[in-house]
Amino acid sequence: MNYRYKISLFFALCFCFLLLTNCASDGSCRQTVAVSLGIEFYKSDFDIVQEQYVYEPYFDTLTIFGLGNDSLLANNLTIREIRLPLKPFANQSTYIFERKHLLPDTITFFYKNENNFISLECGCLVFHRITDIENTFYNIDSVVVKNNFAADEQAKNIRIYFKNFW
Repeated sequence: MNYRYKISLFFALCFCFLLLTNCASDGSCRQTVAVSLGIEFYKSDFDIVQEQYVYEPYFDTLTIFGLGNDSLLANNLTIREIRLPLKPFANQSTYIFERKHLLPDTITFFYKNENNFISLECGCLVFHRITDIENTFYNIDSVVVKNNFAADEQAKNIRIYFKNFW
């Protein structure tokens, strides 16, 4: 009986070892199954010589957090661009943008989720197609969609144009 027990245990351990090594990741899975939205900041300035508005990249000190969750994405950081995660199981995400000594602005992104099957081990990668944007206009002049399909971590999807107060 002792001999049969040892043989059974040996085969059970071999089976577990083979099972674990066959299910190990082959490196093709991504670290995350969420795609973020690439946002760039710009400011508008009136050029007296050309008598028209000029738009240029804008560095600003911002605090950005998601509404309805505890995600603080930027805390008094001087940035020109940021990547914002969109909720994969919802059809909208809202963020609050605070500039120093000014009223905060709220931006809500409305989108449709598209699941892209990778594999059984990796699951699905969620892409987002921006359908609409609503925002307040305390500090924001306009929000422009440059690319409405968020499918990778390099694309710049949105431009936020801030008002120039100085």
